[in-house]
Amino acid sequence: MPSPTHVVDAVDAEENVVQPTPPAQPEQRPFPRRAAVTGLAAGVIGALWRSTVASAQDDTTVPQRSTPDDTAESESEDTTTAPTETTGAAGGDTTTPATSTTAPPRDPTESDRELLAFANTVELAAAELYAIGLESGGLDEDTTAIAVGFADHHRQAAEAIAGLIGADAPNEPNDAVVRALRSSFDGDQDAIVEAAFELESAAAATHLELLGELRGTDGAALVASIQPIEARQAVVLGDSIGLPLAETVPELESTDAALDPDEFPID
Repeated sequence: MPSPTHVVDAVDAEENVVQPTPPAQPEQRPFPRRAAVTGLAAGVIGALWRSTVASAQDDTTVPQRSTPDDTAESESEDTTTAPTETTGAAGGDTTTPATSTTAPPRDPTESDRELLAFANTVELAAAELYAIGLESGGLDEDTTAIAVGFADHHRQAAEAIAGLIGADAPNEPNDAVVRALRSSFDGDQDAIVEAAFELESAAAATHLELLGELRGTDGAALVASIQPIEARQAVVLGDSIGLPLAETVPELESTDAALDPDEFPID
């Protein structure tokens, strides 16, 4: 029979066993390498499209409208810090100024509604431009499926915006955007896909620009749910025409391509 000392030594030895470190897993690329220039490959590109469709269904939601009581409560949530007096090094009193922080409103402000109305027309213009590309007859089966899916995403985004701002939504395509890009969507497949990439990049940049201008949290939350969907759609299209990954997935998003409401006014 082992002595108590031997038992303790055996337990200590077991606790001190160093477990082997599992082998490192290979780094996963966030996006696949470039696909063929002609046709959107049904494998890799199709998988990205299905992911984007699922994201659109999950992410493009209308925030709950706040009631008047909620709005009043939100707008009255002021937190004010009273001035404080401290004794300086020389013995004199110094007063720290009071600070006030006001919570942002939930409902869109009047200026928010104008910006969201513009976004509503941009989304419907994008859907209209995809319809022009589909009617051209120059898209193969895989590319047609992608175009139909992306057009639906834009319609869903427009409907979500309309659900938030109600009667302030024009619910019509932005004619200035359609006129500016129509000819680009009436050509061969490569030209249409390149035009669609530029369109999605502009739509994503436009929503990013709006996020810096919207004050109401409901509108900002909605736009923030739409923007990444359209950025991913730009990645799919850019990858299909052989653009470098650094161009389709930049380290920092830019608003350079954003559509300007003054340049593309609502009729």
